[in-house]
Amino acid sequence: MPGPSGPLDHLRHRLITALGGQVPPRPKPPQREIVGLAIAGGGARSSFEIGALDYLYDREGITPAVITGTSAGSILAAVLAQHPTRTQQHQAVGELRQLWLSMESSADMFAELEWFTKLNEHMPTWRKVMALRHRDARAAQAGRTRNPGRTARMAGSRDNRASRSESRERRRTPDAVTQQRTPPEQSLSWSVTNVLDTMATLWEAGRTSTDVDLILSGAQTERAAFRPGPLVERLVDPTMFDPTRVAGSGVKLRIAAVALESGELRYVTETGEIRDRLDQPVPGEPVVDLVTAIRASCAIPSVFAPIRLGSEHYVDGGARESLPVEVAVDHLGVTRCYAVVASPPGLSPASSFADKDMLEIVMRAGFGVMTDEIQADEVRRAEAAGAIVIQPELDIHDILTVDPGLIRIAMDYGWIRAAEVCTAASATQRAATRAIIELRRRIWAVENAVLQPESAEGHSDALRTESGEEASPDLDLVARLKVDLRDAVVAADPALLPPGADGWWRGWEAHPYDLPAPAWLP
Repeated sequence: MPGPSGPLDHLRHRLITALGGQVPPRPKPPQREIVGLAIAGGGARSSFEIGALDYLYDREGITPAVITGTSAGSILAAVLAQHPTRTQQHQAVGELRQLWLSMESSADMFAELEWFTKLNEHMPTWRKVMALRHRDARAAQAGRTRNPGRTARMAGSRDNRASRSESRERRRTPDAVTQQRTPPEQSLSWSVTNVLDTMATLWEAGRTSTDVDLILSGAQTERAAFRPGPLVERLVDPTMFDPTRVAGSGVKLRIAAVALESGELRYVTETGEIRDRLDQPVPGEPVVDLVTAIRASCAIPSVFAPIRLGSEHYVDGGARESLPVEVAVDHLGVTRCYAVVASPPGLSPASSFADKDMLEIVMRAGFGVMTDEIQADEVRRAEAAGAIVIQPELDIHDILTVDPGLIRIAMDYGWIRAAEVCTAASATQRAATRAIIELRRRIWAVENAVLQPESAEGHSDALRTESGEEASPDLDLVARLKVDLRDAVVAADPALLPPGADGWWRGWEAHPYDLPAPAWLP
């Protein structure tokens, strides 16, 4: 619409045109900034994302008008999208933080189904049986390889024709000698101790037979190993989440999920409409319940069962898109996008796969390597689109692990990484804060070893000294590490540390059991 001088400008332009001149183009109005927030999936690692969100709302002052999420990120996205203002959204982050801090074990997020519980109970015994079989097979193979002629001499009672025939057969098949059987009594693994060990293991395995039917039936009919734990039920409680608030807030929401039948990536909007990856409505699909859509986005294959939305069954959106930046930038008009990722790049080194079984190979290649590559591609595309990507460099815990101490460390780490990215912290500054988080992670493991030794299994690497030697965990070691933590915090840039960091050294890391008074304080 023309402004106050519009009529005069209009006449001037007509005169210029009549005289054969060219009217200069009107300057384009400045583009309105639209802030977007994309939250990736990550299971239990979403505690890192909550810490990062706290920084973004508190220090960056973001007020996203578009929020997208996948899997666990869809939960956070939907809760935030209920509120139109920065203050309300930041308050929602605080409520999410309190919910996460209330968890004490993985069962709060992932409740095992009965068949999977039984499988876990009996798996150690069955692994022992398999280990015994492999041990005897390897020992027998070693004996044959050391003395291949022994097997041939054992056949000396056979007639010469048979011997010549066997000799010809061995020449045709070079490793046929190693295929001869060695009697158990001649195997190095055959001893009184091993016999008793084998008998005890087989007896224990036999007692598990009553649960085999339950396990096999569950694996064939349940389609998953877990059901959502009580945390998920609390998140979708009407006091915490109301779809009508999302629909009326004015915030655009996109929840990512993958349809099994078509194999396509879909988004569910703030009003429950199903859309394709180009953000166009999918013909023939009804409006769906937003809570059900969140459950579908969180349905990690084999962990949770698929969820039906409209005409198809859906699983975790991370199967195709873990970080939904593209839909926000390309189709929803976002000009400044913050992308929060829960998982670090790369994989932790694994031990040799020479003797690993098929399931372990599939898990490593399919759920490890491929998932990491998909995420790496998405992060690269997000950065190319101009998104501000906040991602951990350290792996605090995996996607199924819930522990009070690790949750708190991961939240603080999320705050720190957001601060580092948004302030363009130097490599030296990042190295200092990284060392602090690594030290807290080690302190957590040492405390577990001291206060509840049985819980320390699997964290022995954190109990090693800088020289690589195994440290003897005791309260004196904890005290020394706490002093190191105090000094590291003092030396770090305070702008990169969350409130309360100066008190980290004064108390224990959080644990799901009673703790004595700190002995290192005066």
